[in-house]
Amino acid sequence: MTGAATGLGRVTAILYAEEGARVVVADVREDEARGTVEEIVSAGGAAIFVRTDVSSSSDVQALIAAAESHYGKLDVMTANAAIFGRGAYKGIEALSDDEIEEIMAVDYFGVVWSLKYAAPAIRRAGGGAMTVTSSLAAHRGHPKLPIYASAKGAINALVMSLAVDLAPEIRVNAVSPGGMRTEIARHAAEAQGIAYETTPAFRAQRDSTDIADPRAVAMAHLFLVSDEASYVTGHALVADGGQMLR
Repeated sequence: MTGAATGLGRVTAILYAEEGARVVVADVREDEARGTVEEIVSAGGAAIFVRTDVSSSSDVQALIAAAESHYGKLDVMTANAAIFGRGAYKGIEALSDDEIEEIMAVDYFGVVWSLKYAAPAIRRAGGGAMTVTSSLAAHRGHPKLPIYASAKGAINALVMSLAVDLAPEIRVNAVSPGGMRTEIARHAAEAQGIAYETTPAFRAQRDSTDIADPRAVAMAHLFLVSDEASYVTGHALVADGGQMLR
């Protein structure tokens, strides 16, 4: 699982382990990622850490190789890593080329590499499932996150295409969360060199009663990779507590 050091990725990795999965925790945030591994192992589960920058094709290939080497096979890939980046909360005219490329490198190409290199490994294992973390921003207009939102829309299209190409051996689905209590906005503030507590995102997290515990969203990933979803593929499951309806 990519992006498993913090937030939704961490919670999902722990949930998978609770259900008996042997987990590979992949992230660039080494200390937090090792904390995820420690929590899983201390609860009696199995997990290893592989430092992975998902914007690097070679890093992702090494991640898949490590999973197969350590556990003997790969049954599931969950591509969760994403950033708001240094371009967070800016209109498109204010974004630099570097800021645009940084977001796309992680939020789009990171998913492409994850699914591309996981697919043959899962096929070698006899089949399985892949999920990606999309966003409610892919389904409706979202202010000041144009590249993040478009990357998420692109991975939804990728999911549909791969669901056709990889069937029936591999199912491919997306989970599109609404607001969650995770660290992604804090990380964006850090990348921009500003205090998170001064941002609108902090105030929204502090004051909103409509933001999900990430475990509720992790349950959607768990369902989609489970045998109970054996007839579900090419779907973007919106897990937003009804935010889109309002």
